Amino acid sequence: MSLVGPRPLSPVHAASAEPATLKKIQSMHPGCTGAAALNFIADDELLAEWAETHADAQPEQLYLSALLPQKLAAELDYVENWSLWQDVRILARTIAMLLFGTGRDTSRQRVKNLLERSVRSR
Repeated sequence: MSLVGPRPLSPVHAASAEPATLKKIQSMHPGCTGAAALNFIADDELLAEWAETHADAQPEQLYLSALLPQKLAAELDYVENWSLWQDVRILARTIAMLLFGTGRDTSRQRVKNLLERSVRSR
């Protein structure tokens, strides 16, 4: 495992990914932190809140249809555009988020927008 890299997927989530995309993402060592992890840091929390406030919510289905494709796109972008400078930026963002919460609100808003957009498009 690397310090920075794509986060490993659970087998259930990996099975729902496009095989070519998954293969590219898995071509790099997984990391403790990564761009998608930072961009979607609040996804579990917001899915739980969404389930509490929306009676018809299906959190796992919402995750698979609205969030996972975006996370995979971020991971794929990381793999295809890898650079040492990008890793340094991700590490700096991770430290800022851990110490000061920097970026958490942006992540929450990103996830909330994706969930709302997904529900509206149904």
